[in-house]
Amino acid sequence: MRAARFHGREDIRVEDIEQAPVGDTDVRIAVEACGICGSDLHEYSHGPKFTPEDSHPVTGESLPLPTGHELSGRVTEIGTAVDRIDVGDAVVVEPNIPCHDCLYCEDGKAHLCTNTTAVGWNTGSGGFAESAVVPWGLASPDHDDLDDDRYQGLLSTGFVDEVARTATAALGLGADEQ
Repeated sequence: MRAARFHGREDIRVEDIEQAPVGDTDVRIAVEACGICGSDLHEYSHGPKFTPEDSHPVTGESLPLPTGHELSGRVTEIGTAVDRIDVGDAVVVEPNIPCHDCLYCEDGKAHLCTNTTAVGWNTGSGGFAESAVVPWGLASPDHDDLDDDRYQGLLSTGFVDEVARTATAALGLGADEQ
């Protein structure tokens, strides 16, 4: 499959790679949309910061990696233990995989986990590829009554913020002049 892989600072290449395997609790998603947020721009310009140069302590993955963490698409394959999502379902992906070990996770507040692993940064799958494999619990069913441009505004928020901050700095405007 084709994937845009981050090799290092200012080095992204579109390459043919093998598809990631689908584990028992994973789903494969045919990516239909993937946003570029401010953290992607920072990683490209100033990284690697989030993507592991050496073996990631949880996933074992290292550069080069397919990036892209704000993704949606349709499920094309499910693992043997997946029972709440079906092939063909439209889904959006929560990219942060909680550790399930820290105090926040143990208290039922996985969204505050301090040890997350991120799809599209720390795993061998990301949204800047033809397909991505994620743990099924991160794939939330989408609603078919939304049109194909459903995420354009949401996913571009980080990009718009980054452009605004960069332009403001380039123009020498202070916070009171914006």
